[in-house]
Amino acid sequence: MTVVFEGVPLVRTEWVHDLAALFDNSNIDVHQLIKVSKAPEDIQMSDVEFLPETILRNLLLAFGESCPTDEFIHTIWTLCRDLYVPKVLAQLALTPTMTVAEAIEVFCHSMRRYSNNTRLGLEQYHDRIWFARYKDGENQPWYQYAEMFSLIFMDELVAALANYRQQTVSVSVKSTKMERFFDCRQLKHVQFYTNRAATGIQLDDAVLNKTICMPNKGRFDGSTDLSEVPTSFVSSFGFAILPYISFGRFSILEAAQILGIHKRTLQRRLHDCEVTYSQVMES
Repeated sequence: MTVVFEGVPLVRTEWVHDLAALFDNSNIDVHQLIKVSKAPEDIQMSDVEFLPETILRNLLLAFGESCPTDEFIHTIWTLCRDLYVPKVLAQLALTPTMTVAEAIEVFCHSMRRYSNNTRLGLEQYHDRIWFARYKDGENQPWYQYAEMFSLIFMDELVAALANYRQQTVSVSVKSTKMERFFDCRQLKHVQFYTNRAATGIQLDDAVLNKTICMPNKGRFDGSTDLSEVPTSFVSSFGFAILPYISFGRFSILEAAQILGIHKRTLQRRLHDCEVTYSQVMES
């Protein structure tokens, strides 16, 4: 699967807030965390629907580099098991007769409500079925942490749907900097295949064909009508800079730095869409 994406990467704001909560017991104060992640200064009070994905990447990188590997894995696993996976499952339109494979397909379709820069699906490779994730950036320093986060999330999602966890898990990774995770004690049951085209988990037919364990909605009872994350460049760019302009004018250089791209690249992309930065700001 080739991912062709022309917009500005965005994620739902709540995912950023949930990840930022990992720093609550650290020595990093809020202002320092905002500076490190390049988040808007009023992010704690902001009610915007989407934020630039760069904030999430920066938070993952900062957390991954601030703690030992075992601690990172344990913390992310706990976060996915107790928060992210239950929250997502509560917002899916699942029925008791669905198989795990069918429920995964529903989740993959729903990802358009959480991120506009990640594609997931079930794929057959030779005689195996893989739960695959496609995302660019494998040469960036944040990618190894994002890839491990995704693998843990996918594993927890399948385990929650099937009410069962595979004893041995085969995973494929794109990043070339995953060595630090190979000897992690929590991942002894994992067989890594490196330098692959996608991040993925191989799933047994016995798991895929199981009837799902319906999620307990509880405190995560959510709406299934969340709007999809914008994908066009102009629209997604507008949502990306919106949280930053509440205190006044926001320059194109600042916008480019927030998004992690060159100013000239941003100008060219806007020119290709036949719109100027000033016009976007006015709108």
